[in-house]
Amino acid sequence: MLKFKKEIIIVLSFAILIFLALFGSLYYFPSKNLKELAIKNPPLSSQPPNQTTPSPIPSELPTPLWKTYTNKELGFSFEYPADWQFEESTFPGVSQKNIRLSFQPVNFTLEVNASASLSITSHSYEGYEMLSSEKITVGGESATKRTWQTTAKGKELYKDSYKAIDISFSHANNRYTLYINYQENNEPLVLQNFEHIISSFRFQDLVQKADKWLVYTNKEIGYSLKYPSDWQLEEVNTKSQVTDNQVKYIKIYEPKKKYFLYFGLKKFNQDFLISDRTGIGAGEIQQVSEKTLKILNMPVLIEALKSEGRVKEYFFRQPSGTDRTCGCQFIGGLAPIDEEFLETPSLSILDIPIKILSSANWQ
Repeated sequence: MLKFKKEIIIVLSFAILIFLALFGSLYYFPSKNLKELAIKNPPLSSQPPNQTTPSPIPSELPTPLWKTYTNKELGFSFEYPADWQFEESTFPGVSQKNIRLSFQPVNFTLEVNASASLSITSHSYEGYEMLSSEKITVGGESATKRTWQTTAKGKELYKDSYKAIDISFSHANNRYTLYINYQENNEPLVLQNFEHIISSFRFQDLVQKADKWLVYTNKEIGYSLKYPSDWQLEEVNTKSQVTDNQVKYIKIYEPKKKYFLYFGLKKFNQDFLISDRTGIGAGEIQQVSEKTLKILNMPVLIEALKSEGRVKEYFFRQPSGTDRTCGCQFIGGLAPIDEEFLETPSLSILDIPIKILSSANWQ
């Protein structure tokens, strides 16, 4: 009997131990898993609420990498940001060679067609009003640039404020139209890219002409310079209406005779004038720091005379005090012929004049 009781006690003891082991595991493992989940996913009350942080405005716009689009059949090329993608298509039902380039992620389009009626600039845009229309130069051709902005109705229609720019011009019997549409808050970067595209636009036949340069030599003063073969050089030798002194300088006209480069140079021992101007006209003088120029190995100040937000004339000025350094005096500028303002596709209009003046050398 005693032996039987001992066996019962032993069995009960084992049963109690097994029960405690099972109960402990059920308590321990769920608690451990809950703790791990709590670490991985803290309670909502301990998580900070989602907040929208405005993107910081960069002090300087990023400098993009560029690719070059070239159309060998039509003979033109231009640069565009390397992270842009484009699709090339044609106009259905049109017999002549017509193309449309559509770029993404921006809404930028280039159309080339043989019919002016197909141009997207032949009409206005719904919900937009025209802010300005001006003449510029693209790839050496005269162009019309129009800027648009959404009206109150347009803002309601498109759910935001937008601007658009279209530029149209002709070359070799084809009509070219550039169009870009963008949100106003993206304007600085969009315009930076768009102006680069415009200034990089090249027609191969015009480039080949510009690559052929002639040499002008002035034996009296003792200097020479180079200029494109399709530009026309004229020597000015006249009397000043103000001082009655002799005035000598050169004018170099661009091919379409819309503007000209003038340049006057003399040595100290020469007593003629290099300009007969008595003033520069109304406007504000601003330094052009984006372009650099050296004439006869001396840094030159490039300045723009601006009025109504447009450029009336560019000046290439000899820095004060350098006349003793080179033993000479010089002055240059870029001016329109018949119009009040220059046709200015950003600063690319200065590229060839700077190249001409940079080529000046003593003989």
